[in-house]
Amino acid sequence: MLVLFGGKGAGKSTFVKRLLHHNPPRWLKDHAVIAIIDLLHTPEELSVIRQTIWSTLVRSLDVENFLSADRAVLLEKLFHDRFEVANRQQLAGLAKASENYNSKLNELVEQWKVDLPYCAKRLVEYWKSQDSGIIVVVDNTDQYSGEIQDFCFSSAQEIADELECVTLISMREERFYNSKIHGLLDAFQNAGFHISSPKPAEVFKKRLEYTADILTSPKTRQEIDDAGDIALMDECAQYLRIVCREFNNDRSPLNSFLTACAHGDTRLSLDLFRSFLLSGYTNVEEMLSAGQWNFLIHQVIKPVMTPTRYFYDELLSDIPNIYQLRNARHGSHFTSLRILRKLSKSFDNGVASYVPIAALKAYFSETFNMLEDFTSNVDILLKHGFIESNNRIDHYADEVDSLKITGYGLYIYRELAYIFAYLDLVCVDTGVFDEGVANLLVQAANKEYAQFEKADRLGRIKTRLDRVDHFIRYLQAEEAAERERYSLGMADEEMFTYRCVQSFATESKRVMESAQKQGTRRRGKTTPPERPTMR
Repeated sequence: MLVLFGGKGAGKSTFVKRLLHHNPPRWLKDHAVIAIIDLLHTPEELSVIRQTIWSTLVRSLDVENFLSADRAVLLEKLFHDRFEVANRQQLAGLAKASENYNSKLNELVEQWKVDLPYCAKRLVEYWKSQDSGIIVVVDNTDQYSGEIQDFCFSSAQEIADELECVTLISMREERFYNSKIHGLLDAFQNAGFHISSPKPAEVFKKRLEYTADILTSPKTRQEIDDAGDIALMDECAQYLRIVCREFNNDRSPLNSFLTACAHGDTRLSLDLFRSFLLSGYTNVEEMLSAGQWNFLIHQVIKPVMTPTRYFYDELLSDIPNIYQLRNARHGSHFTSLRILRKLSKSFDNGVASYVPIAALKAYFSETFNMLEDFTSNVDILLKHGFIESNNRIDHYADEVDSLKITGYGLYIYRELAYIFAYLDLVCVDTGVFDEGVANLLVQAANKEYAQFEKADRLGRIKTRLDRVDHFIRYLQAEEAAERERYSLGMADEEMFTYRCVQSFATESKRVMESAQKQGTRRRGKTTPPERPTMR
């Protein structure tokens, strides 16, 4: 049995389907029968999973439709071994033309058909007689709990043993390594093959170019009669190629943001990119008119963090709030950033080293007395891929031994956490200790939404800038108080809010100038209604 393991969204299923179905080697295509058992939509119940595995396997192997053929064909091709025994035992003494004989035989055939492991064995024997081997794939088991994943693995092992065929099961890295150490895999000798995630930029470029080529291909155009539809297809292709060029630039905010957020999860990066394209925030008309476009970071962050809503909500977003209070009784806005800072010190020459979690626990317990807050923040950081555990566990657990920072974690620690667009979104979702600040943030949010409904763009920008300014001042006061309370002895330049203040001073001026310029350009024009959103 073979094990294909890789990170979440690394493309394990895509790799298997491409290799075995879409682009198989000639010898494999001519001499193998493939059965891919996809458990993606199968409920987490042992009996249902087992039934799904064996029924899908039998259905995939029954290429010749023997199980739905005439009884004589079924007995000759598949059930001849049991039929011979039945003639000597259950059917002995009965005339073959009699009603009793046929009735009894029908009952036996029905019993044999519902015996799925037996049917699978007989189908394998048939294909062996046709010089064809069997390859069975059990896919998408990583959605289940550890116990259910172990059951899926044991079922795959059973198939490999009973049918004597090549069986492959896919699983995530963390489950593979964990099971290898103290799990079901420890009891078996199986070959494991790792699949690495592709670079998101390459995936986006290939898909965008492929789609644009389809839209402009003569073959596609032959099926279109309406000139308006052809013009729309041209505009779509042009738009996709403009976006595609962003992924040729490693310093592009769109490219760097999606690459960092994905953290090897290609499926997530595609979901984020889809949210970006369908959000309605991108000014397609201006892009098509200019023929090219350089996306700025605020044009990327908001569509990805709030694609379908007006205000940011961490529970409904793929991007977490790094300043959120995780422990209302005794927590800090800066615990996540402090964890990332500690881990970033072990990042050298492009390589991150693991730091024992015991050392981190000791620091947060002795310095801040915030052990619960520490574990809550570690849980969020692991779940979102900001940090990584040595045993690939993607949530906080006692089994986590050590941690290291990821590229995504470095990105938010070094850049994202301090820019205006991010602070503007998360400030309305962040719990605060100051009632006055809380009221101010709520009032500012209500005021901004009222300005949005009135299409007062410049007024909205001023309200947002003022809101973020107050939020930064609040964070600054909190961090200064914690520096004093916990005797941190840090210079001002080492404070997180120092970077917020510096970044905001630069960005606020640019944002205001940009808003005034756009207001001047739009003055005298009919302003289209803004994108409808959920509040």
